Amino acid sequence: MQYLLDANVLITANNQYYEIDRIPHFWDWIAKHASLDIIKLPEEMMREITPDKQYNTFLDWLANNRIALTLNREQIQPYLNTVFQRGYGISQTNQATAGFTESNANDAVLIAYALAESANRKVVTLESVQETGDQLPIPRRRKIPLVCRQLGVECIDTFDLIRELDFRIRK
Repeated sequence: MQYLLDANVLITANNQYYEIDRIPHFWDWIAKHASLDIIKLPEEMMREITPDKQYNTFLDWLANNRIALTLNREQIQPYLNTVFQRGYGISQTNQATAGFTESNANDAVLIAYALAESANRKVVTLESVQETGDQLPIPRRRKIPLVCRQLGVECIDTFDLIRELDFRIRK
């Protein structure tokens, strides 16, 4: 199984609960699984992780592991069309009209990569699961888990990833 990470997985882990200077075991574990092609990020997700104005150990780690973390480019255009049409209910050419941001478009790319090999890939995100009731949210407000659910792509969060790949801090 290959796990495709949303940028928020790494950003939030570093900023909130697995700060790289405090829990380096987690980051070593991520890097190890990236080198084994188990954990990956599409280039579009990598670009969402931007440097802040001060020196940041996390960004150094990211730079040192960029090659291992980055998913190899694949032909995903047919899958991307499906994500836009069936997941967001718009055509890919209507992104701007639908109020899509670059982040929305990157989410669609992440899902398209997972859809391309849905039996062997899962999306990992910290976006909340939306309950839709009778009506879907407008396209630009649809979260990754909702779009994945509509397309039959498995979507989990960081803590599911930790359980599935058995992350442990050993003494």
